[in-house]
Amino acid sequence: GLLGWIAGGMTVTDAASKDWVNANAIFLHWLAPICGAFLVIVAGKWLGALGFVLALVAIAAAMSLSLSRGTTLDLGKLAAGLLGLAVLGMALTALGILASAYAQHPAGAATAAAAAGVLLWILDGAARARGETDGLINYLALPGHLTQAMRGVLYGPDLAWFALLTVLCLGLAMRRVARLRECIEQAIDLLRVMRCAQGDAQARAAFRHRRRTDRRDPVAVFFK
Repeated sequence: GLLGWIAGGMTVTDAASKDWVNANAIFLHWLAPICGAFLVIVAGKWLGALGFVLALVAIAAAMSLSLSRGTTLDLGKLAAGLLGLAVLGMALTALGILASAYAQHPAGAATAAAAAGVLLWILDGAARARGETDGLINYLALPGHLTQAMRGVLYGPDLAWFALLTVLCLGLAMRRVARLRECIEQAIDLLRVMRCAQGDAQARAAFRHRRRTDRRDPVAVFFK
């Protein structure tokens, strides 16, 4: 988070953009560091989890390529299928990051992410059971965008759908982190106000006690 904060601040204080920011968008001086910090927190967590997913895809690729010693492989179809698995993992990992941002416990985040992934998968089957094969629900479901890649055909709209789902989930996760930060700052401000109020109450109580003591001991008041 600190690196993102520093990078965001350097972006708006650079000599190439400082004059324009001061003249047209002064609010970027505080907005850019915050966005940079949130981006590093969310994107860093997503990239860390995505690395594990891509490692699994690499293992699947190695297992498939090992068959080339005994048969002839269609490397084009294999590459399309692996790319489909990679973008699927990219989108589902972003979905897991979103669930993690809203859940208070890792088990709850894992359950919510798995439930959302299964829901996106079965939407197509439920729509086809009702006789819908080219509707909105079919388009929102995962199988419709993955089936063609598994057949060795890559469509730009399918890749764009996975990219859009990834960006949407990461954007919502960043918004959630920003909201949590605001809540933490409000809680800290409230604690400071309560501490100040407690200190004022203690000071008033000490002052009243001192006045009562002075009234009871006029000699002490005379020699003070």
